[in-house]
Amino acid sequence: MKWRKEKVGIDITIIVPVYKVEQYIRANAESLIALKNPNIEILYIDDGSPDQSVAILEEYQKTDNRIRIIRQQHHGASVARNRGISEARGKWILFVDGDDWIDPTLTEELICEANDENDIVWGTYEEVDCTGKVEWQQEVFPCLRGVTRDGITWMREGKVACMPWLYLFRTQLLRNSGVIFPEGFLHEDEEFIPEVFYYAKKVKYTGIPFYKYVIRPGSAMRTADVNRARDLIRIAEHIERFAKEKVNHIEYKEFLKTERGRICAQALHAAILDDISLQFVFKDNEELRSIAIRYLVNSSRKRDKMAGMLLMFRMWGLYAKMYRWYSNRRNRKQKRKISV
Repeated sequence: MKWRKEKVGIDITIIVPVYKVEQYIRANAESLIALKNPNIEILYIDDGSPDQSVAILEEYQKTDNRIRIIRQQHHGASVARNRGISEARGKWILFVDGDDWIDPTLTEELICEANDENDIVWGTYEEVDCTGKVEWQQEVFPCLRGVTRDGITWMREGKVACMPWLYLFRTQLLRNSGVIFPEGFLHEDEEFIPEVFYYAKKVKYTGIPFYKYVIRPGSAMRTADVNRARDLIRIAEHIERFAKEKVNHIEYKEFLKTERGRICAQALHAAILDDISLQFVFKDNEELRSIAIRYLVNSSRKRDKMAGMLLMFRMWGLYAKMYRWYSNRRNRKQKRKISV
């Protein structure tokens, strides 16, 4: 059955970057076309995918005219998402990764929460394996369901996850603010979210677990790469520039100091979990090490300050052992929680 776009216009644009996801794109597409709202567009950005992903999508496009496919050369997810923002015709934008899927019923509940008073509507997610089995659930804050606050307040409370697919964004918020995904970097979300939340006057938390994040081997987040750590430190640099050039809110400037420290700590942790020596991360790049140290020691978090001191004195091995112990302990707690 073909959907027909109603004259009232498009409510939601769903932006999906597509690159080497032919094993997962059917589940993705079927979850999106299961949405009953005829006034949505499903915007697939083919990022030069060399496999059969786009051919599969063209099959679905024949039976659902809400699907649009835009092709470009391979430039990465950031470029694809930015292209989607510029092409979007909906009042709201939802980002979905090509190897993930959504719960259509819960997504419709999320969409119902969007109104003219909000800039961002916020949901939650579950990590699932390729069969759909839930491996981990994001914490939900029941007492905050339905609560609306400005983006600065939410960020400073420390509850915001830097994952753009958790949120419905008002299209005009993204376009008017000029915030885009930094291109040519891994972990671009770590820059995008703190910046766009700065401009959001009203952000509504729903706690609706609509998004299904698929754990798969070979994804950008699961593949060992020294550039993950290095790019995170560069992202922290971008946030410092944003704070200096754009932010007038004194408390948010202070918050972004700690945010830069958190991101640099995440850079160290990414390398450790990928079995990449911290010494190798900063090999022949003293400037990068100095930047990371500065951000870490200026953070308000004691653990970041400690990481900065250990980095300063090149105590790579000690910090790696400490973080591995902490990470294993946290993972055991999460497994107990999901089994209850």
